[in-house]
Amino acid sequence: MKAVWLKTLFAIVVPVVLAAWIVYPPGQTIKKGIDLAGGTSLIYEIDTTGLSAVEQKDLALRMIEILRRRVDPGNIQNLVWRPHGNTRFEIQMPLANPQARARRTAYLTALNRLLE
Repeated sequence: MKAVWLKTLFAIVVPVVLAAWIVYPPGQTIKKGIDLAGGTSLIYEIDTTGLSAVEQKDLALRMIEILRRRVDPGNIQNLVWRPHGNTRFEIQMPLANPQARARRTAYLTALNRLLE
């Protein structure tokens, strides 16, 4: 009976300690989503007036592919594209990192000085 108890304890404690060791420190190892780190989620609906049922099939997927090639062809901006049915899709944009925000602020300040 004692051996079964020890095996059960060992089977539970070791994976929990190992998982905690891998995840520690959480701020550096777990990537925050746009809800915690900041960002924007946009949901668009495609106007399907005048389209037949065949033309509406997989319309959101086709629209995502077209827009992805035009908006972010190199996947530099790290956008997340998700279809919601045949006529709606979502684009998630993470908040820019602090270095990019500082560069943008410096750019806008310099631009305002130039325009004055």
